[in-house]
Amino acid sequence: MSSVSNRMHAVKSLGTTLLLCASVVSQAQLQDVKKDWWSLKVAYPEFRNRSLTAAHGNRASTDRERAVFNKFLAMAKKDVPELKRLRSSAMYELLVTGTVTFDAAIVCSGYATQYAYTGGAHGNTTFDVINIGATGKSLTLQDFFAKGVDGRKEASFAILETLLRSGQGSDVQIGTWKELSAAQSKRFVVSRTGLTFLFNQGELGSQAEGAIKVDVPFSALKGLDYKGQFGGLFSATPMLTDVTWVLEKIAFNDDTVLVPEKGGVYEITFSAGRVSGIGGRNRIAGPYKTMGERELRLGPLISTLMADPDNSIAPRFRKCLNDAKSYFFQDGKLILELPVDTGSMIFRAK
Repeated sequence: MSSVSNRMHAVKSLGTTLLLCASVVSQAQLQDVKKDWWSLKVAYPEFRNRSLTAAHGNRASTDRERAVFNKFLAMAKKDVPELKRLRSSAMYELLVTGTVTFDAAIVCSGYATQYAYTGGAHGNTTFDVINIGATGKSLTLQDFFAKGVDGRKEASFAILETLLRSGQGSDVQIGTWKELSAAQSKRFVVSRTGLTFLFNQGELGSQAEGAIKVDVPFSALKGLDYKGQFGGLFSATPMLTDVTWVLEKIAFNDDTVLVPEKGGVYEITFSAGRVSGIGGRNRIAGPYKTMGERELRLGPLISTLMADPDNSIAPRFRKCLNDAKSYFFQDGKLILELPVDTGSMIFRAK
């Protein structure tokens, strides 16, 4: 039997991959391994923005994580002993990995990729999604579209265009798949640039074609509700608030450049008039306000009191945050400008 990692080739990615938060992959939370009998490793998405939205999302993740684990383990305990009695060498395998695609107070979105093997020529790859809004309720596709617009229909058009261009999905190419089913329309996640639709193995063609992810940018979706609660997501301009911004560098006009030291964490989040984050080893927090078009005032900031390593840029990081006078966005990055043209702090969205 080939390894789990070799079998995961069944997942294919289509379209332009722009999941800015997709690098946040959960490690296995639940495990049960009985050599040559079964192997279960299960982790669902974990949201970390400390909002009530994240609390609701993590509760949903934990509940589903436990349910999937328990169901598969019960099946393995029932079936595998009988297989062993019949002198079969078969074992059951379940590998579930969680991926976060959007982690903010406005929405928490992510998915679990589930690979299950219970005998036969190959295993099966499926997806389970978590989409939670600020009210704590699961979001539907229609929540992103204006009243009177059929969100499933508009999304189906965009998916078809993407797949026909790529030549993927044999059922799409021969015309037998034309529209999202009710179940498929629930299987999407949110990124900062669009929606990604997740098709289980065999849904768009043969089992051998694997599971498929289709990235659809907001610009390709007609009828989005720009005046609704998610209107800010559809704009090409990033949002200052409810985004975790990670420091790339501090560039001074005398050509001095400071970059985070190895092991140091430098990130900030703006929300409801407060800025919070981590500078090196210490947590930081304080008020902020914006004025006019680009003016910004932070602080005074307070910090925990762990000692910084000798090579840490943390003291300069905290001072620069307190000194920042304005902000703007460039190529999706947040730029905080320091006073009197002395330099700038460059952040990327997490």
